[in-house]
Amino acid sequence: MTAIRDRGGGDLRGDLCGDLCGDSREQRRQRGQLCGLFGGTFDPIHLGHLRPVMAAARAAGLAKVIYIPAGAPPHRPRPVASAGDRLAMVKMALDAELKDSAAADMEIKLEVDDIEIKRRGPSFTFDTVQELHRRAPQTRYALLLGLDALLGLETWHRWKALQRGVHIIGIARPGWRAPAPLPAWWRRAQVESAAELRAAAAGKIFIAETATAAVSSTAVRARIQAGGDAGECLPPAVRDYIRVHHLYAD
Repeated sequence: MTAIRDRGGGDLRGDLCGDLCGDSREQRRQRGQLCGLFGGTFDPIHLGHLRPVMAAARAAGLAKVIYIPAGAPPHRPRPVASAGDRLAMVKMALDAELKDSAAADMEIKLEVDDIEIKRRGPSFTFDTVQELHRRAPQTRYALLLGLDALLGLETWHRWKALQRGVHIIGIARPGWRAPAPLPAWWRRAQVESAAELRAAAAGKIFIAETATAAVSSTAVRARIQAGGDAGECLPPAVRDYIRVHHLYAD
């Protein structure tokens, strides 16, 4: 899922959340559990895509997190690895994370969805969420975003409709400080507890403080290309896949 500058969409709340945002408390209780969405190019997926996200999901009380590899990110260069390789690495990483979660007695489901890889054209988050809502109308969604991405939300395609149609969980380091001045849309939407987030149908922002990993896919690729070993940044299965398929070496 990726961001791009808004192409003039105003308050398009009805396009995405429709009557969802006006549901009664009883209707909200009857809806499905809250599901997290975490998107990116995952070129490659690394531990910074896993541990902070799982910690934020636990803090917010999510039932499931869906990882969504971007197909055609409009705001970044074309991914180095193929869509098939990136999808395979995400699956391997999540399989390993599920095993670790089971051993730790955590009950958050992890899935990968190739919705953006299959869809032609730019990978707009708004389009992805619309399609997911069509598939499962009773499911509520929460975007998991780093604070940099959250601060740039106003540049996203149809961002107002997106923000009103889903929850947002910001992933922040402990002791984080809110930007000053806080944007009005953020100030109105922010809640202080996960319980408040889960009680609302959509349109709320919750900041989950968790340790974040100082690693990036760009740095991992650069180290591999230079002949180094980035194994400490990667799930073992992903590290082995990269070696076997000679990814990022040229």
